[in-house]
Amino acid sequence: MLGAPAARPWHKAAIGCAVAAACAAPLLAGPSLMSTASAILVLGLFAMSMTFLFGFAGLPIIGHAVFRGIGAYIAAVLSIRWSTNLFVILFLAVLGAALAGFLFALVALRARQLQLMMTSIAFVGLIKALAEQLTGITGGDDGLSGIPPFHLAIAGTGLDVTLDTPVTLYLTTLIVVGLSYVAMRVLLASPFGQLVVAVRDNETRVRAIGIVPRHILNVWVSIASAFAGAAGALHVMLYNFVAPSILSLSACVTGLIMMVIGGDRKLMGGMVGAAVLFLVQDELYSITRHWSLILGLLLIVFVLATKGGIVGTVERLWRRSTSPECRR
Repeated sequence: MLGAPAARPWHKAAIGCAVAAACAAPLLAGPSLMSTASAILVLGLFAMSMTFLFGFAGLPIIGHAVFRGIGAYIAAVLSIRWSTNLFVILFLAVLGAALAGFLFALVALRARQLQLMMTSIAFVGLIKALAEQLTGITGGDDGLSGIPPFHLAIAGTGLDVTLDTPVTLYLTTLIVVGLSYVAMRVLLASPFGQLVVAVRDNETRVRAIGIVPRHILNVWVSIASAFAGAAGALHVMLYNFVAPSILSLSACVTGLIMMVIGGDRKLMGGMVGAAVLFLVQDELYSITRHWSLILGLLLIVFVLATKGGIVGTVERLWRRSTSPECRR
């Protein structure tokens, strides 16, 4: 089936439980747990935007993290020099990342597969070098620190909330990520999303009906970049700091790992992968200084032992348990 499939019973139950737990967190969890949840949500949004490209469009743009970095730097510079209003910052960060994604796609999508992958890696190096050299704007290697807390303000309404506590940061992050997830689901289920999946599955047939696939994919890359830019802005809101490391190839690979762990063709897989990677990495780090070696071995075993990531595996097991043969 093209686009996003209709939610199955176990999907609905899982999403319902996740929403209930997310909404109850401020009442049941302490500040530390809410900070952890906020970090996972931001990483999950980035991983879902990567799934948009890899899983649903079949575009191996490994350097997708660069658009999160662009959104983060736009948010940081705006908050320091102009406004700390979340609505203004988020809008301009999303717009800037979307524009950068579209311009990148105009050039890079002339190539495919390995060439596209290498082009995206080169783009990462270019943008990271700019961030390190433009010290007057980006702070260079030291990055931008001392970023003031964002404000949630609407002119004329008297609403002006400073986002500087774990509760306000968590709730704001949850709302933005939740709305982003809904927007992604709507896009995937729309005719445009179905057309993108059709290009992934059989580009020749799409060309045969008079549609130029590259034009479709240009827009899709721009949309995915916009979601990554939103994740970048939220990153700055949470940590009040941004450095060139957010633009590194390591950040790109981290996004790829989260997507693979959760399931590269499952939208919620990005969020699941982000949660698993974050928690496992944090636990290993507290146990041993050789945590990276152990994590690497665990990832190798996981990839070899599963197909379709965690979400895909759970879905496959559910289908088997509910099949007529298992009920006999």
